[in-house]
Amino acid sequence: MDKICADINECVLLEIGFEDQKVYVSLKDRGAGFDPSKVPDPVTDPNASYLSGRGIFLARMNVDELVYNDIGNEVSFSKTLKRANSKVNAS
Repeated sequence: MDKICADINECVLLEIGFEDQKVYVSLKDRGAGFDPSKVPDPVTDPNASYLSGRGIFLARMNVDELVYNDIGNEVSFSKTLKRANSKVNAS
């Protein structure tokens, strides 16, 4: 278990919203936060083989917008969903 998550009495606030084709998510905890701009890019970082450190990179690659609050203990993101092609080919 990650030592950061060792206290089972801590909580994380999760808010999820949906409007039209867009999903909005916000995650916040009571931690001290961090500066996401100081997290190295796993593509260019020589320590890229470490087992951790890819979460921010992967999130940025898969959402439309990713924003942290000033102290870095809350992240909000949005993603526009595409409709699945529902055509059925009856031959």
